[in-house]
Amino acid sequence: MTKKLFNTIMLIDDNDADNYIHQHVIESAGIASSIIVMDAADRAIEYLKENNNLDIDLIFLDINMPRMDGFEFLDAYDALGLSNKKTTIIVMLTTSISPHDKTLSKKYSVNDFIAKPLTNKSLKEIIDKYTNELI
Repeated sequence: MTKKLFNTIMLIDDNDADNYIHQHVIESAGIASSIIVMDAADRAIEYLKENNNLDIDLIFLDINMPRMDGFEFLDAYDALGLSNKKTTIIVMLTTSISPHDKTLSKKYSVNDFIAKPLTNKSLKEIIDKYTNELI
């Protein structure tokens, strides 16, 4: 694929192995100009504050992380006041099977809730659902 569907995708997960796998799946699909990998939600918030004009098209967010979990990230993200956040697709990418987590994610600006690991199939489903492109 030569056309990049996304300018920037951000992965937020405290598990290095998951980040490695998810980054590889995204890179293999060739859909993003850049991928930002963050190993902590609070670091992702700081990064976004420092780069507030950065256009992030898609965020894959884990729920269960130390220091700041995925929902705390969403609270802090909503408070940032970024101009482009209304167009950012947020996908909870998690091992959580809790119905409470899924219900709670709907109270935020979360577009989707999928199980880890990110696969070629689940990535294609996200792309098909949230873009007008087919891969």
